[in-house]
Amino acid sequence: MLYRENGQFKVSYAEDQQILPIVQDRWFMLALLAFAYLVMPAIASDYFFLSLVTPFLILAIAAMLLAAQILLGALTVWKLLAPWTVTAHLVTGNSFAANARAAVTMPFCSLVSEKSIAVLSD
Repeated sequence: MLYRENGQFKVSYAEDQQILPIVQDRWFMLALLAFAYLVMPAIASDYFFLSLVTPFLILAIAAMLLAAQILLGALTVWKLLAPWTVTAHLVTGNSFAANARAAVTMPFCSLVSEKSIAVLSD
C-alpha cells in the first residue's frame, strides 16, 4: 500500500459519496489524465495510435456494450425492464460491433489489396 485512508474524515454525506473520496486517488487520476492528454500526443508515434490504441479503444467500447446487453437481459428476465428495450439495445449493439470489426480490420484489408496490386503489376 502506497498511502493510507486513515485520517481522511468526511464531514458530509456528499463528500463521502464522491467517486474519488481519497485525496491521493484524485491526484493520481489528475496526473494520469495530464499524462494522457499532454505527454502521450507528444511522444507517441502514428504507429502507436493507429495500430495499437485505436483498435483497443474500439474493442473496449464493444466489450462495454456487450456487458450492457447482458445486464439488460438480466433485468428483462427479472421482469424489471420492457423486452423492447433489450431488443433495441441488441440491434444497436450488434450494429456497433459489426462496424467496430470493420473499422479494425479495414486497414489490414487495404494493406493486403495494395500488396496484391503491387504483385499483379510486376
